[in-house]
Order: sequence, then structure tokens, then C-alpha cells
Amino acid sequence: TIYFERVVYATKNTCIRIVDGSLTIRWWRNPVKQNTVVHAEQTARMAVLLSGVEYLIYNNTTRYDQLEELITKLSSPGGLKDHIRTEVMPPPIVPVNEYVTPLMYRLFPAIDISVHKGCVMIGNPVLPSLVSIEFRKAKGIHTTEVPRYADLDYYCQKTDLELSRTKVVIRSNMDYNGEE
Repeated sequence: TIYFERVVYATKNTCIRIVDGSLTIRWWRNPVKQNTVVHAEQTARMAVLLSGVEYLIYNNTTRYDQLEELITKLSSPGGLKDHIRTEVMPPPIVPVNEYVTPLMYRLFPAIDISVHKGCVMIGNPVLPSLVSIEFRKAKGIHTTEVPRYADLDYYCQKTDLELSRTKVVIRSNMDYNGEE
């Protein structure tokens, strides 16, 4: 078991903060949980316990840029039909049928997750409001599965969480800069 506290990971679009937690590896478990269906009654080889989690999604600039582009196209005289792309997507670098799942997911096909007290906040400085999803407890599993579009993706990451005592609030954005 590895214990940690005060972990912060920030990128251009998101930030996650963890007050404390632990990572437990149960290597001797066999059979182990593969996903939510296979060996569902078993425990996973890896368990993550977290306390005090805050996940902020504050920019997501690529998604905003895509929405702005779509709105511009829709409001143009010809509408969206004049802007539909007809080019063919290039093939993936590695053919999907030759791709090998990363070692992490082969060793730990499922990861048990347990969170005590957490919050997900979605906002942006140019928006006057933000959405806050607070919960007292979350319990679930993170796995990989066969992707919906097997020709395009190598694998699909899936996280199933059951949230307890959840509250969703739309509140004023304290970082709102007045631009829109």
C-alpha cells in the first residue's frame, strides 16, 4: 500500500486535487475482476481510496472552439451543409488488430475506486455561472473495454461510479471576467 497526501495535478483545461489517499496492489488475487461483468464478485488487483477530491474542468478550450465554429457555420447563409467536410480520415498509425493493450491495463484490468467526499466543478472565466456536483461518497470501478468503433479506437476506458448524497448546484462564478 502506498499512502499519499496533498496531490495536485493541473493541465491547461483541468485540475485535480486530492487531500489524501492510498493505492493498494493485491497482486495475489486470482481470479481478478476483469470488468463490471467478468468475475464481478471478485475484487480488483488494484484499489484506490481517496478522501477530499476536487476535480475542476475550467477551460476545455478545444470543445469551446469547436462549438464556436459550429455556431458560426450554422449562422452562415448556406447553413451547415456548405461546411461539411468530405475528406477521408487517415488510417491509424498502428492497425487496431495489431495493437497491444498497455501493460498497466493488462496487469490491472480493473481498478476499484472509493472516494470519501468529493466535488466536480465545471466552469470557465468567460461564463457567469458554473456547475458544482458535490458528493459524500463514490464507489465504483475503472476498466477498459472493447471500443464502440473498433476500427477507430484501440480500447475504451470506462469508469462506473455510484455517488451517494449528491448535490448539483449552479452558482455564480467568482472568477467571471465579464467577457462573453
